[in-house]
Amino acid sequence: MSAHEIALGLTFLNNLLANDSTLSGLAPGGVYRSLADPDAATPYVVFNFQAGSDAGTMNGVRMLVEATFQVRAAGPASQTAAIAQAAAQIDALLGGEQGLRNQMTIGGYIHAVWRESPLWVDEPPINAVVWSNAGGLYRMQLEQSS
Repeated sequence: MSAHEIALGLTFLNNLLANDSTLSGLAPGGVYRSLADPDAATPYVVFNFQAGSDAGTMNGVRMLVEATFQVRAAGPASQTAAIAQAAAQIDALLGGEQGLRNQMTIGGYIHAVWRESPLWVDEPPINAVVWSNAGGLYRMQLEQSS
């Protein structure tokens, strides 16, 4: 049985981000899917699926999925420099200006990853502290193996 393409993308991102020692130093709070632990140190990294579409042949055979993932570093705005450095490392891991190409992963294949748009969002204060998120929306072309 093959894996679902979005699960492939989530697993790929987790393995890539969580196993990078440079990112671990810049984001000591860790790497999380969707939500960080409430007691996580800051900054930390969060990633999640945003949207996607199937790409197929004229006779309706799905060839691959183009999925968009949000990947960001987060923390109090007072840590803006550290958040920006972590976001830069995330971008470097995902291929930087050239994007990432041709990555094997368990259950499938990542054809390409590239940043579709940058992301910087400041959130309303929590306990009088403004939080910042920096990173990007990354497009990923995924194919599951049979």
